[in-house]
Amino acid sequence: MQLWLGLTNRIATLHRTLGKVYVAAVLVGSVGGYYLSLTIPAKDVVYAAGLFMLCTAWIVTTSMAVFAIRRRNLLQHREWMLRNYAVTFAFVTFRIFADALRSWQFLSYDDAGTIMAWACWAVPLLLLEPLIQLRKVRAR
Repeated sequence: MQLWLGLTNRIATLHRTLGKVYVAAVLVGSVGGYYLSLTIPAKDVVYAAGLFMLCTAWIVTTSMAVFAIRRRNLLQHREWMLRNYAVTFAFVTFRIFADALRSWQFLSYDDAGTIMAWACWAVPLLLLEPLIQLRKVRAR
């Protein structure tokens, strides 16, 4: 809903209000994610680091989007929000691909989770960035 409202420039007040709720939710979710990452047993340090960095990416992309919109830079705001949504859906990506890796019996349960702790947010960002840059090149 929020993405659609922002892209269509409709109902700006609702978009701003939902944006504030979204930022608050990201902050609460990040605090929870940081707590989880810091309380994961030491044997799962790579998994914990992936979750920690996911929360960091979530905070950074949200902060940059807020900073851009406060400076009235709509293009940068959109780009940072696209990155942010890629990070936000990392939990969905994690679940889908970790389960797929486990069902193919290619990796152990723990190994699949460890790989996906990083890949669930890094790979979507890596795939999204060329699309964002290509859009800029085409606009010129």
